[in-house]
Amino acid sequence: ATPSWRSGCRPCGTTRWSTTLPQVRTQPPAPDGFVKAGPTPFEAAALRAWNGNGAVRLLDERPGVLILERAVPGTPAPDDVVLASALRRLWIGPPAGVDWPVADELCERWARTVERVPSVGRVAAAVFRAGLPNGERVLLHGDGHHGNVLDGGRRGWLAIDPQPLVGPPALDLVPALF
Repeated sequence: ATPSWRSGCRPCGTTRWSTTLPQVRTQPPAPDGFVKAGPTPFEAAALRAWNGNGAVRLLDERPGVLILERAVPGTPAPDDVVLASALRRLWIGPPAGVDWPVADELCERWARTVERVPSVGRVAAAVFRAGLPNGERVLLHGDGHHGNVLDGGRRGWLAIDPQPLVGPPALDLVPALF
């Protein structure tokens, strides 16, 4: 049987479903939202921490499902300035009480992944293996590319689909290179 929250939904991309929300009760009631099944680890915690500042708002959550503020699908950030400006709004001190993934601990895995990318892979891998610079550590989006910053209408450009982790701010812009 189709879950009640999915009745009346329409496909949005290849694996996501979206709907306006008269059939999903949220507290407080949401006039328009997006139902996301299977959120990434730490996604709800990050969206709560950002509280709509630079990212879509978390309207409600249930086990395995997030109800998010709607941003306009198919309207990715048009350039690097818009992308960087949207991501910068997310860079806050990591909220306590969450065992956030830490970028420094992921560098070797990233190095093995990016070294396969033609033209920039070896250089990027060497940078990751050299280690991240000392200094400020903030909550990062973690997958900051143009397709993950969408037009939020009156609220401006908003990040979606975070893969949150803690690290130096400049690291948040690396996914836009690939």
